[in-house]
Amino acid sequence: IHLTESLIHNNTLLEIGLLGQSQTFGDQALSKVVAMFNYNITLKNINWRLHSSQCVAIDKLIVRNNEIERRLSSGKSVLDILPEQRKAEFMATTVTPMYTNTDTNNNNYNNNNYNNNNYNN
Repeated sequence: IHLTESLIHNNTLLEIGLLGQSQTFGDQALSKVVAMFNYNITLKNINWRLHSSQCVAIDKLIVRNNEIERRLSSGKSVLDILPEQRKAEFMATTVTPMYTNTDTNNNNYNNNNYNNNNYNN
């Protein structure tokens, strides 16, 4: 359970090996794993043996994380598959203004570009 609390804030660990544990993972621990995936979008593989009805849900979340990495590496949007808890964070970091009044270099470029386009028409 403590491990899942740490993994909520993880953004570097991609795989974790949990084979050979002396005790099996109970439903409470597996529920914490599912809840952890509401925040963790970087963990892409867990090596373990499970005999639980929650296996399918956890597998889907791991597949989702792999899909997020695939899309990000190819420059595609991930907003439709992100957990709700992470969408605001991604929207804030992926939306950048193309022009601000304080950016004089961009202002000059945009004015020149406008003038050139206007002149050519």
